[in-house]
Amino acid sequence: MIGELTTNVNQGVNREEVLKVENEDLRMLSAIKNLVLLESLCQLKSEAVGIATEL
Repeated sequence: MIGELTTNVNQGVNREEVLKVENEDLRMLSAIKNLVLLESLCQLKSEAVGIATEL
């Protein structure tokens, strides 16, 4: 009985750790996507400025 309870508690703790890691991974992925979008916007701005100065 105690062993089963300990196992259940440990599984709960392990699941919590897995969820924390998954959440951290999602945050990192979101940050990377935001950086890629920012870089794309910077390139577009640079191209727009180049076109505007040619006119």
